[in-house]
Amino acid sequence: MIYLILGPNTYRQEQELHKIISHSHTAAESVDAAALTMNGLADIVRGNSLFSMQRLVIIRALSEKTDLFTKLVEWIDELSPDTTVVLVESKLDKRTKAYKTLTTRAKVIDAEVLVERDSAAAERWLQELAKQHGLVLSKEHCRQMIQRALVSGDKPSVRVVDQMQLYQAVKALQGAKEVTDDMLATVLPPATEETVFSLLELAGRGNLDQINHALASLQMVEDGYKTAALLFSQWSQLAMLVALGGDSSQIATTVGVHPYVAKKLYSVSRAFSRHDIRTITQLAASLDSDMKTSRVTPWDAIYRFIYAVAAI
Repeated sequence: MIYLILGPNTYRQEQELHKIISHSHTAAESVDAAALTMNGLADIVRGNSLFSMQRLVIIRALSEKTDLFTKLVEWIDELSPDTTVVLVESKLDKRTKAYKTLTTRAKVIDAEVLVERDSAAAERWLQELAKQHGLVLSKEHCRQMIQRALVSGDKPSVRVVDQMQLYQAVKALQGAKEVTDDMLATVLPPATEETVFSLLELAGRGNLDQINHALASLQMVEDGYKTAALLFSQWSQLAMLVALGGDSSQIATTVGVHPYVAKKLYSVSRAFSRHDIRTITQLAASLDSDMKTSRVTPWDAIYRFIYAVAAI
């Protein structure tokens, strides 16, 4: 028997592995693909032994060794009935013959990620996970946790929910009678995206002391190029919300953000006129161009942008 756990979601990978191991009466063997040889692979597949011996073999990222991965697929019909092989792969090239053959012969288990648009489903999953661990999470805390667990996906424009990070946070909070904001910040600090958004909110209020403190703190721990990209991206989303007009929840799908994020962006946008937003958007475009041609450093661009927003 051969299983293929396919997808980059490490939480789902581990959960599916746990299910397979739990239903097996055999101790699992974890094989290091980097150290695996052709002879070692042949021993796993053919299980040449005078005695019948049940085996459960787990191999992660075997596809990184193309020759062994291709050979395993070629030998798939020779797999000993006493051996179960579990392949764990984050991504495979669907155009290859090996992929097409493997997915027709193996039991394929999906381990895809939840993306930002799936935040509502992620919140329901998180509530259920918390319940399983005897933890009560408010709807607001769930929403905050999902936002803090959003990370960059394969495509720059796509953010995904890091379910493993959320699982570890719930485990850390297990046993707490009541979850507070401080406890949440300890086990799951705000993501860079959230911190950058807070900076935008401060700029909208024009409090220079808080702005300077936030900028200095952010500069100590974050990369300038990444921070500038996030800042300009969030401003761009804000500008689109204003340009489209109407209720924020109705246009969130058009803009491509979660309704909760759209609502927060819209609340900040009300501090600016359309003329202000047009002016700041032009400044963002100019600073972005200057950064790419090294006329300004990323942090100089960030400071100039935030101060311009605060001045308005």
